[in-house]
Amino acid sequence: MMRPFLKHVLMVQRRAGVVAGVFLASLIALTGCDVELPAFEPEPEIVLQPDSPLLQEVQPPSTPQDAVTAVEVKRGPISELLRANGRVSPSREQTLYFLSSGQMKTMYTDSHELVEAGALLAEQDTESLQHQRRKALEALERAQVQLDQVRAQSVTTSTAREESDLEAARIRMLLARSALEALQQGQHLAAVKAAEAAVAKAQTDLDRLTNNLAARRITLAAAEAGLSAALSGPDAQAVASAERELAEEQLQLTRVKAGAGADALRSAEVALDIQLTKLSRLQDAPPVDPADVTVARLTVEQAQVNLDRAVAERGGQTGNDLVRAEASVRLAQLALEAAQNSLVKVLGGGPTPWAVRLQELAVQGAENALRRLQRVQPLEIRSAELAVEQARANLTAARAGASEDSVRRLRHQIDQQQRSVAAASAALPSARAALEAARVRLAQLEQGPTDEAYQQAHYRWQASESAYAAAQLRLWLSEQAVQSAEASAAADIAVAERTVEIEAMDLAWVDEQIAKAQIFAPFGGVITRVFQRPGKSVGAFQSIMTVSNPDDLVIRASVLERDVPKLSLGQKAKISIDAFPGVALEGELIGLPAQYTAAQGDVSDNSAIFRVDWPKTGAEVAMRGRLEVIIQHRENALIVPTRAVHSVGRRRFVETWEDGVKRTHNVELGIVGDEIVEILAGLEEGMLVIERS
Repeated sequence: MMRPFLKHVLMVQRRAGVVAGVFLASLIALTGCDVELPAFEPEPEIVLQPDSPLLQEVQPPSTPQDAVTAVEVKRGPISELLRANGRVSPSREQTLYFLSSGQMKTMYTDSHELVEAGALLAEQDTESLQHQRRKALEALERAQVQLDQVRAQSVTTSTAREESDLEAARIRMLLARSALEALQQGQHLAAVKAAEAAVAKAQTDLDRLTNNLAARRITLAAAEAGLSAALSGPDAQAVASAERELAEEQLQLTRVKAGAGADALRSAEVALDIQLTKLSRLQDAPPVDPADVTVARLTVEQAQVNLDRAVAERGGQTGNDLVRAEASVRLAQLALEAAQNSLVKVLGGGPTPWAVRLQELAVQGAENALRRLQRVQPLEIRSAELAVEQARANLTAARAGASEDSVRRLRHQIDQQQRSVAAASAALPSARAALEAARVRLAQLEQGPTDEAYQQAHYRWQASESAYAAAQLRLWLSEQAVQSAEASAAADIAVAERTVEIEAMDLAWVDEQIAKAQIFAPFGGVITRVFQRPGKSVGAFQSIMTVSNPDDLVIRASVLERDVPKLSLGQKAKISIDAFPGVALEGELIGLPAQYTAAQGDVSDNSAIFRVDWPKTGAEVAMRGRLEVIIQHRENALIVPTRAVHSVGRRRFVETWEDGVKRTHNVELGIVGDEIVEILAGLEEGMLVIERS
């Protein structure tokens, strides 16, 4: 029922369209717009095509002049395809070239030959470069030898010796100052007095131990005699002997209590007079001039310094130098001995204050000896009393005889006395040693100090300060010398190192030029093409040969420059190979067209690389094929035939039937396919558009 009506409507609308087209053309001509108009033929015959799964068509009657079709707008899938031709190629394929211009001298391979990665394939004439390399290598080796020599001659001098001398001088200065301060503060005289008191105490301790030992021995002898008498019974002779012993001990006790005898006192008085006479002579004698003593001592000090210097300079000498050094040391020793003899003569010319002091100490010793004789010693009295008591006990034992108890007591007493005597005997050596040590200490202290000692101490302090200052100066000079030597050595090393760097850079530059004149295989494969032959002059970046790795085959397709922006990695493609008719292959874009720099400037490589899912073996390099790359795809797109869309300038529009009237709609296009196009805006699903055949 709809078809006769539609035919009538289309015929009427066709006539109205002609009139409208004439009016529109007149309007455009008046406005001066450059617009492309669709071609309209009078009274076209409308041909209604068979039903399609995507487009449902309404077919009006056709005319010989033109055919239009009303197509329903529907939804369906649409894809934008990019078609290209390609060839089967290895996945790794590279065109090789020299990086410098020159004559190609040798080619070490040819087409279809296998090569290994890193193999030398071709080279230019590098004879002059090889000569330059030999000269650069020799220059680098000479520079390296020079650098090693400069480093071997580096400064090894140090200031360790000067630092050690400075520390020794500092210690000597501190010791000299301490000695001088001790003399100035009177510490030496106090030490002498302390030593005298120590000697007196040690002598008293020794006397006490000696008397105690004697008393214990007497007690032991008495106990032993009593035991012997007790064991032998009363003896008239023993009784008489005991009586005589008692009488003698009583007489000795009386003498001790009475004091020393006249002869002993007289001898002590004479000894005191002798010491006083010596002291008087020393005090009355003219003194030695201190200036002469000072000069003599300074001469000795200087001679000692000269000897030390000669000994130090002798170290490290050999041959004739050693003989001369030994002679210098001997002369310095003789000079020191002469200076020392002169000092002894000066000191012997008159009494020194210290000699007077020693004589005064001798007078004090004689006075102390006299005072000891003049007074009774309590220890001697006690010892004599003990002897009397023991003699009395011996007499009683001799008269009475001995019982078993008394014998037992005597034996016990003898044991105790024997142990007591042994203990006292053991204590004597240490007491004697203490006394001897105190006397030695006193003798050492009694030898100084004198005015000369003060002068010598002051001189030593001043000399040590001067020596310390000289050591500081020597250390500073040594440090300056070491710093200067190190700076000079560092400068020489820096110059030598810079020379090595320059020569190494020259050698590297020559090696780089040689490398530019050589071609090496970037990977293992087959030489597929050779563009140049030996003997010809070739320019930098000019193609020489192509190497390929046929292990993994891909398809390289040539793409127009305007289509390159449409490509992106991962896009799918449908591939057909001429050698595999009827076989549809699937592929994926894995490499985009690139751009490289050649001698002529930037050159574009318009090859896109596709990985192929090969269904079977048999694909070979250089096989031809065709590809359809799916640029974009939508499943539920609003689509119309491509021939239904018209354009005037940038305007895109379609013609539709609406309520029996032909209308024009501006549209916005999306994906444009070969036969259908996506409508983004301007139409709705179910509308009828006019398609012109």
